[in-house]
Amino acid sequence: MRFSVRSFLSRGALPLAMAVSLGFLAGGCPEGGILPGDDAAPPQRDSAVDAAPDGEVDPCGDGVCDEAGGEDCTTCELDCLGIACSPVRDVTVQQYREDLLHEIGGTVIDMRDQVECENARIPGDTFCSTVSDWWDGAAITDNGGFLDWATMSLHNPLTFYGDGSDDDGVLAAAEAAWELGYDNLYRIVGGISAWRSEGWYQDISREGLLRLYYPAGPDVYLIDTMDATAYESCHIQDATSLDTYSFYYNGQLLDNGQPLLDLAPDLDSSVLIFFCINRACVASEEASVAAELIGYQHIFHYKEGTEDWYCPPSNGPVEGTGCSDIICSP
Repeated sequence: MRFSVRSFLSRGALPLAMAVSLGFLAGGCPEGGILPGDDAAPPQRDSAVDAAPDGEVDPCGDGVCDEAGGEDCTTCELDCLGIACSPVRDVTVQQYREDLLHEIGGTVIDMRDQVECENARIPGDTFCSTVSDWWDGAAITDNGGFLDWATMSLHNPLTFYGDGSDDDGVLAAAEAAWELGYDNLYRIVGGISAWRSEGWYQDISREGLLRLYYPAGPDVYLIDTMDATAYESCHIQDATSLDTYSFYYNGQLLDNGQPLLDLAPDLDSSVLIFFCINRACVASEEASVAAELIGYQHIFHYKEGTEDWYCPPSNGPVEGTGCSDIICSP
């Protein structure tokens, strides 16, 4: 099942049913809502939020202005009508990369077209999606429960993004996830366009790799980042062996990254696709970071690696006597 949204809503034109379900027309934003830019912890569900002013800062809450808690009662009412109040926290791509990318249990929802998501996406534990899987235009459908298996907990980070031009629709979808019980919600402002503007590596799926870069053409380098012994045992056919630790170790470039530059000398035109045995192997991600430092412009990380390539439904071509030792999950 896929889960995403197209640019189907605008922040200023939420459907009435959605506005009611989120509490925007009921005298306040969802319980525990936060104001944009608020640095407090993500909101937690609490039926008694602000039921009585208690002197604790809790913007909006159920719409009761808590002056003792620091809320400005001259603006609180307007802020809590849903115009500026949301249970979703905005993060920049820099904040996502520093604070959420490696968060245990975090899930990312790429809400672009399925093919675009497969071809290149912001790194993370990502699901590609379409809005029709969970939203019928007026209400959340039963399929919205697919997040029950996509995420480990209702309280784990759930991050949404699009292509950057659809930020309003992304926010509306993330707010709807609140209605499903999720209370640790984020939107990456600027989406993948902002990520690409930084020149950072992107994840690529097996489908995207097969569609765009395999068999590899000129200036495309499919690079196995394991050591030579592991490479000889089993690797994707036609891949080049380049041990990450020959040019990057312990967070530092070695010899200014010369071994990688010897392989792919053109920083602007070379397409680098790094992989390892599976997603638990960090060598391919480290190689991707190293390529950023060197200045390559087209960097992809096939984090699922050789195991994903070899196992059904792909069974892509491999070389090495050790490939038969790969255990494919049912």
